[in-house]
Amino acid sequence: MHPAENPKTPKNRKDEQPCTRPARFRSRLIFTVVMGVIAVFLVWPGYPLFSSATPLVIGFPLSFAWIILCTLAGFAAMLALYRSDRKHEEDG
Repeated sequence: MHPAENPKTPKNRKDEQPCTRPARFRSRLIFTVVMGVIAVFLVWPGYPLFSSATPLVIGFPLSFAWIILCTLAGFAAMLALYRSDRKHEEDG
């Protein structure tokens, strides 16, 4: 196999490098949408739907469990964006 045909050989020419700009844009757009949805769920109209204290979730009132869930979802979105950006940095 010729070294240029080896998939593990890094590509040095500009015309052969994959364009990661659309992939980065897509991951950041998804992150922005997820964080926007979380922000809406923490304010009106999302929060009043879960503002009761009667059902307990793991010992917490539903309103507090809802805030914890939204915080964990934001952390997961940020972790996914971090991993996606690291992957794109290594690629190009």
